[in-house]
Amino acid sequence: MQIYLDMCCFNRPYDDQTQARIHLETGAKLLLQQKVKDAECDLIGSSVLDFECKNNPFEERRHAILQWRWLAKTVVMTNQEIIAQAKHLKRMASVNLMLFMLRAPCRVKLMYSSQQMIA
Repeated sequence: MQIYLDMCCFNRPYDDQTQARIHLETGAKLLLQQKVKDAECDLIGSSVLDFECKNNPFEERRHAILQWRWLAKTVVMTNQEIIAQAKHLKRMASVNLMLFMLRAPCRVKLMYSSQQMIA
């Protein structure tokens, strides 16, 4: 199985763990990361995730998240097709960078993010 963890997933452990939903999402994210470490599933990265991470204002978090990049079996790079599709979706839905961030990982057959599961 291949999984894609978006920046919201990577940042979830730093959120307020007293909220039940956040605590459960953190547990799920940590379980998925353990499965990556145990080679039970493959982590997918993306150039968009790299961009988001490098713009994280918290140095410790940025460093911790960047370490996962090296465990990614596949890294989806942004290309003109992805950019064109994101621009088209933006015109259709009147949304912003979120579409771009979601579009790049859709190049793989299976992804998990805090937003949705795509098969």
